[in-house]
Amino acid sequence: MKGIHSQLNPKPVVRPAAPLLAVYLVLSMFAKKLKSVILSCVLVASSASAGLAATHILGDVTGGASTTQTLSVQTLDFIEFTVGTSGGPATELTISVTSAPRSNFREIIALYSGSTLVAQSTRGSGNGGGGTTLSFLGVDALASGSYSLGVSAWKAFFTADKADARSTAFFNNGIYTADFSSPVSPVPLPAGAVMLLSGVGAFAVARRKMRKERV
Repeated sequence: MKGIHSQLNPKPVVRPAAPLLAVYLVLSMFAKKLKSVILSCVLVASSASAGLAATHILGDVTGGASTTQTLSVQTLDFIEFTVGTSGGPATELTISVTSAPRSNFREIIALYSGSTLVAQSTRGSGNGGGGTTLSFLGVDALASGSYSLGVSAWKAFFTADKADARSTAFFNNGIYTADFSSPVSPVPLPAGAVMLLSGVGAFAVARRKMRKERV
């Protein structure tokens, strides 16, 4: 009888109510959408942060070099260059950055060796068209290697670590020219004079020998 009673009265199957199931589905869809929105925001923020800095490759400046760039609003430029790959260390190197007239920004520049700040300079006052200069003089003043020149306006933040450098400056038409002046060492005059005298002497000896042979 017990078995027959169980068959006649089966246990009811518990199912979630329809409204609860609907709420669950809506929340699941919302969570997926929210995740996509958050990921998109992160990507946009990363792109915006990366866009605040621009990098220009210049090459070796031991013999002198020049480049003209346009500094966009809130942009921090980095000019990558090398020293000594073709002519040895730069014993005299002058870096000057001059903005075009009416550029409406006050130049500030900083030199990095790797990620370490080496030196920086800021033009005191006025609008564009002035110029900022960094000079390195003396024996092995700037060793062979790779460097970065940071260029921005007067509200830039050049820190000891290049990764933290940033700019919040606002300006218009930020056209500037960066000049790298490093004179190539000429051949020493005494050595050149010795070579010249040796050549003249050898020519004179050969000419005298030819005269004797003719006689």
